[in-house]
Amino acid sequence: ITSGRFKKVFGGNNKGGVISGSITVNVEETGCRAIEIEQLYGGGNHAAYTTPAGKTGPTVNVKSCKRVDEVYGGGFGEDAMVVGDTHVNISMLKGVLHSNDTDSGNDVEQSIGSVGTVFGGGNAAKVVGSTFVNIGTKTEWEMRSLTTNPASPVKRTVEGVLITDNVYGGGKNADVTGQTNVTVGAD
Repeated sequence: ITSGRFKKVFGGNNKGGVISGSITVNVEETGCRAIEIEQLYGGGNHAAYTTPAGKTGPTVNVKSCKRVDEVYGGGFGEDAMVVGDTHVNISMLKGVLHSNDTDSGNDVEQSIGSVGTVFGGGNAAKVVGSTFVNIGTKTEWEMRSLTTNPASPVKRTVEGVLITDNVYGGGKNADVTGQTNVTVGAD
């Protein structure tokens, strides 16, 4: 996701189907509009996901945005079970739209974007595995949307994290069968 407003964003499927590889959702505000998302999911919308052998489970990376109200490592709805571990990584840098006040010609320091509530698990969707929530653990990000040559990725320095509500290792009205892991702080 590089720009735009969204009610819900899913890394997984809608109401069925199979994904044979990994799921990674990168939120990088590098486009022409600010990113505003009400609900962001690593899993599917009423669609189950099983992590293939040897692959990483659903991963949500929030790098830069104006706001994301709710982040879930898992899916939405009872039938959106994730089998495998989920990963939510939030370490923020300023999006391209938050660096200068270009209308007045003055450089004005803007704050980084905000994230509301964070869940390692799903929204009424079970995780059969463990959850990993990492808040402010990165010092820099590789910006996938700015990379034209994978051999020389574009890197940006993390500036901090602004969480405006609560952080949960588990889900919202949803079971997690493994461990819940929440880490806050730089590596």
